Amino acid sequence: RAFAGGFVTPLLGEGVGYANKEEYERACICFRGAMYLEPENSDAVYSYARACKDCYSAGEGEEYVGRFKAESLEAFEKLTLMAPEFEMGYYYLGYAYLNLGLYIKAQLTFKEFMEKTEDSKLREEVGEWIERLKEPVKIEEAYNHVLAGRYGEGVATLEHYVDDETYNKWWPLYYYLGISYEQLGEVEKAIDAYKRVLELSPSNTDAMEGIVRVSERIGDAEQAEKYAEKIKIVNRNREEEKAEQNPSFN
Repeated sequence: RAFAGGFVTPLLGEGVGYANKEEYERACICFRGAMYLEPENSDAVYSYARACKDCYSAGEGEEYVGRFKAESLEAFEKLTLMAPEFEMGYYYLGYAYLNLGLYIKAQLTFKEFMEKTEDSKLREEVGEWIERLKEPVKIEEAYNHVLAGRYGEGVATLEHYVDDETYNKWWPLYYYLGISYEQLGEVEKAIDAYKRVLELSPSNTDAMEGIVRVSERIGDAEQAEKYAEKIKIVNRNREEEKAEQNPSFN
């Protein structure tokens, strides 16, 4: 009533004030409120997406960071649809995809940004990323081959990177190799690949489950039992950690 229908503008201003003071959650509240009042207000959507990005960049805890990443990504995606002429939406969306390991989407979004911007400094920055993404895009395409059941095609690409020092510390590389070897009946290679995953990501229960499956397949009950027990321990530890982070109050 007091603002006679013009409440969104001061609400956005208040959010900017909080953001400048690095009170990002308060900024999110203001910008989210503005979005509810005017869902098609691109300034509100952009500001909310940026504030969520600031929250997860400054925050801690897997669940906290994950939630704000998801909110930021959704808002930037919405922004590019509602304001396709706004170049910075593509800039930040490209980095959001990059941060999530979605290299194909990141590359496509960065290319869209390059078509829209005339900022020479940002063009140089993003151009470098497009060049650096060439190999990660090939790797992600190989993951997609595996997910689509084209295991031979996936292996043909992924094996190329096993000796590449730039990418051979990426645990998903070995996980998708493990899946492919398992499906192709190369059981020893599958087990080796899953164990390599665990060297790089020790609590990876998906890799442990892969070892259990393959071990049962070849009749190695001892190894299957060993990793089945490890899965229980990891899951129990996660539940205990989650309970500590989110205590219930009676």
